[in-house]
Amino acid sequence: MTKKINKYGYRRLIFIDHRLDPYYILSEIKLSKDMEIIFHIFGNIYNRIPTWTRVSNCVEGIPVTYILCSDKFKNLTMSLYPKDFQKAFSFCPISCDSDFYYSKNTKLKKQVGIKDSDKVILYTGRISPSKNIDGIINICERLREIRKDFVLLLVGRFDDHNHYDNLPSGSYQAFITALIKEVNSSDNFIKYIPYQENIKPLYDISDIFISLSTMDGEDYGMSVCEALSSGLYTFLTDWGGYSSYKYYDGVEFFKVNQNRGQIEFDESKIVKSLDERLSRLDHLSREKRSRKNIDSIKERSLKHNFKFLEQQPILKKKAKFKQISFSSRSLKSGNIESYYKHLGDLF
Repeated sequence: MTKKINKYGYRRLIFIDHRLDPYYILSEIKLSKDMEIIFHIFGNIYNRIPTWTRVSNCVEGIPVTYILCSDKFKNLTMSLYPKDFQKAFSFCPISCDSDFYYSKNTKLKKQVGIKDSDKVILYTGRISPSKNIDGIINICERLREIRKDFVLLLVGRFDDHNHYDNLPSGSYQAFITALIKEVNSSDNFIKYIPYQENIKPLYDISDIFISLSTMDGEDYGMSVCEALSSGLYTFLTDWGGYSSYKYYDGVEFFKVNQNRGQIEFDESKIVKSLDERLSRLDHLSREKRSRKNIDSIKERSLKHNFKFLEQQPILKKKAKFKQISFSSRSLKSGNIESYYKHLGDLF
């Protein structure tokens, strides 16, 4: 939280980051009508409806701006408020460090156990069911039947976060570990590396980034931002906030189908696209993509773009939520089809 002098007529500007509890912060501030409040919201907003309802009760008569990191979450959040409050919302993605500009790294491959001639398909992030890691493994196993000159590199922490009830028996870590062992039994081409702070070199030695996430609160995705900044060809589901990456170079989207509560991809299409892309890699064009995407991210990002501060006072009455129809109880009670219909309405 920061305080600044606001040249647009307010004595104080309060910026509340998404990582903080907004209601707690507001309860600690002596609110007055001579201030402006800006909320930065990053994903999972409809899972926190009670919190944001209480927030709306605190800001009556105070100009408020909400900054969302993706188009779809902006539209989703707007739908929770009255129509006369629509102008209070801005789409302004976050930015990753500019250090993610692509640079060659030939030594690391050997340290990781990858042949210098091998191409690398990379996933970074949480290793969880909602990220469909088993789907990525299955797709790469099919790709292996076509070509042998690549490895799949999985980097991240395991967790069991899921939004549907078909979690394999036991922990997801045990399931994925067993699956990797099974797939690697004939050809050791899947590498797993636990999460590490200095992840940039792993982007440098990779050629394609893939994320088939269908997480219910999937927003902008920092790992995707890092991959694009590194100039990687990026394969994504057209799901949630991921669709905002349509503005960047080197992105290919794949449609998510929902069949009776089950997530489905056109695996053949993804395998074919991966094969074609691996056959046409070019480091010179990658360097150009890296520069272009970094410039584009900087131009659009919250870190570098403060045009939203120029907005005039928008609303001077109570910001009141409309109630959202979906309840997590229906998911817990096994109403999977209703849940996915709800997600389809949102995304």
